[in-house]
Parts: sequence; structure tokens; C-alpha cells
Amino acid sequence: MNKKKFLKYVFIAILILLYLYITSFENTETEEVVSNIGDGTYTLMVYMCGSNLESDAGYASNDIEEMLASQLDEKINLLIYTGGAKKWFDYDISNKTNQIYKVQDGELVLIQDNIGKKYMSESDTLTYFLNYSKEKYPADKYGLIMWDHGGGAVSGFGYD
Repeated sequence: MNKKKFLKYVFIAILILLYLYITSFENTETEEVVSNIGDGTYTLMVYMCGSNLESDAGYASNDIEEMLASQLDEKINLLIYTGGAKKWFDYDISNKTNQIYKVQDGELVLIQDNIGKKYMSESDTLTYFLNYSKEKYPADKYGLIMWDHGGGAVSGFGYD
């Protein structure tokens, strides 16, 4: 057998042994299952940059309507920070100042008004919402939804 053929067989044997070695380990880690069974509180924050999605077509208002129709567990705080739209179609949401709402018992409740007209693309605006939510609605777990169509790597999120 020539040297080239021998090295080929050795290489294949090493690959097979490596495969057997890797696949022989059992997954002993357990995955944490996140569920809302009443064991803890959860604050879900929706950072809703209305942009032209709301101003031209009312898509943000449509999504708020879906949130209002949801049946939330009493341990879930659903907060919505609004801004970035020239016009809001429903719910008397202001286009003159950013606001924070809470979805409560199928209603949209204004909990923070007159924040000022802040740019949704500014990190300080998002930081304010996160800090406010954590301070006023402490929870065991937090979630954040960044609502907008975004501009990807070129123009980023929240252009208003």
C-alpha cells in the first residue's frame, strides 16, 4: 500500500473515532422551562416606535388591539412605551409626547404622560423606559419587545 492511500485511511479512521467520541456523550444538562403558572411575576415591555407603520396604516394600533384582547395572568405586567408616529389611529395616544401605558383588564391605561417628545432611536429614551418599568413594576422576570420595522445594520432601529 502506498503512503498516500495509507494516510487517507488513517484520516478516515480518525474522523470516525472523533464522531463516535463526540456522539457518545449524553446530554446531562436540563433546560429551564419558562412558564407562567403563577409562581412569579413577569413584566413585559413593548417599546413601540409607531413610525410610518402607525401613521400611514395603523399597524401599531392593530397590535395594541390584539394585546388588549389577550387574557393576561394577574402576575403579568404588560407595559407599552409609545412614540415616533406623526399620527396614532386609536386609543387617544398622543403624537406630541411619548407615553407609557399598561394593559389592564382589557383596557389601555395611561400610567405616564408628558414624558416629552423623545426620539425612539436614542438610547436614553429606551433606558428611561427600562428603568421606569423596573422601578414601578418589579418582577421575577422581564421581557422586551422592540416594535418597529427597523432598518437593519444600515439605519438601525426606531428611526422616527
